[in-house]
Amino acid sequence: MSQNNLLMINKLKLSQMMYDPSDGLKRFRKFNGVNLAWWHSFKYGANVIWKEFANEVWGPLWHFLYPAHSFFKKTGKLSATLVHMLYVHMAYPSIEAQLDKLLEDDRISTAAMVMAQDLSFLMKVAIPVVDNMNY
Repeated sequence: MSQNNLLMINKLKLSQMMYDPSDGLKRFRKFNGVNLAWWHSFKYGANVIWKEFANEVWGPLWHFLYPAHSFFKKTGKLSATLVHMLYVHMAYPSIEAQLDKLLEDDRISTAAMVMAQDLSFLMKVAIPVVDNMNY
């Protein structure tokens, strides 16, 4: 597992801690207030990526993974967003060569090219930017 994936998992765990209502974690948040500035930037960035790519990437992925469940563009939990970003980011090395080859193919439809470009941008720019936010 790459270091970036481990950082994403750590952020997933931190997201669960930041919103845990237990008394111990309320005290943790009280003394951890300095992190709130980067935390809100990270949360906002992750939510923007989710909403921006909802129709092209996350919706189809959601219906593939959970065929009997409805997909909502507005996610309820940051941890759910981070888990799906982690899944896609971990799967990317296995499809990177195919995606690059697809981007060079001038015979594919416009819709397929747009989806491939969106997925490439998501993997190479958007997720790494949010993942490295304020480090």
